Amino acid sequence: EDIFEDIGVNELQKKLYFMHSQIQAGNVQLNDFFRVIECLVGHRPKRFAFCGPQPELHKNLSLSENIFLEAPHGIINNEKSRRNFTQQNFGGNVYLYQLFERLSYPEALGHEVSHLTQKLVAVIRTLLHPDPYLFLVAPQHGMDRTCMELLAKTLLLEQTLNQKIILVAGWPLSDWPLSSKVPVLQMEKKLQDGPTVVSVIHASGQDNKLAS
Repeated sequence: EDIFEDIGVNELQKKLYFMHSQIQAGNVQLNDFFRVIECLVGHRPKRFAFCGPQPELHKNLSLSENIFLEAPHGIINNEKSRRNFTQQNFGGNVYLYQLFERLSYPEALGHEVSHLTQKLVAVIRTLLHPDPYLFLVAPQHGMDRTCMELLAKTLLLEQTLNQKIILVAGWPLSDWPLSSKVPVLQMEKKLQDGPTVVSVIHASGQDNKLAS
C-alpha cells in the first residue's frame, strides 16, 4: 500500500516531475514510475513510453526513421534529409526541433553513430511518442551544457504543449541547468513493513506529502 497526501490542485497541474536522486538511475524499475502515476492520477498507466539508460535503436534504420517510427500519424516524413523537417514535425516544440538539429547526420544508420548520439535519438523519439505518460532515466547523461539546457527547455515546454505527464529519474537537481523549479518526488518507507510514502520536495525546499 502506498500513502499519498493531498498537495493541492495547483501541484497536480504540474506535469514534469523528477525522481529523488536517492534512486540510482541503474536501479530504477518501471514499477517505481507506476507508483508515482498512481499517486498523481489514481490509476496505473495503460499507455506509456520509456527511455532507459541504454538506448535501444533499430540499427539498420536511419536516425530520423528511428525518431519518427512511433510518432503520431500525420507528422511522419518519408524523406531522410534534415531540410524536409520543420518544427511542426516535432509537435510544435521548438526546443525539441533544436535537439534534432544537433544531429549531424540524421540520415546515418543507428549502428553508425556514437552511444551519445543514439541516446539523444532515443530521448527525442520518446518525447514524440503519442502516449500520455513518458518515463526517462538519466536523459541528460553525457550531454554538453548547451544540449542539456535544450533538453531542459524541451521538457518544460512539452509538459504543457502536448499535455503529457513526464517523470525523470537520474537527473540530480544540482545538474539542472535552468532557474525554473521542478518538483522532486521522494519515495520512502517509514517502517520496514509499512506503506510507501511519496513526498514532493521542491527545489526551493518546500516539502509536501501525497496521499490517496
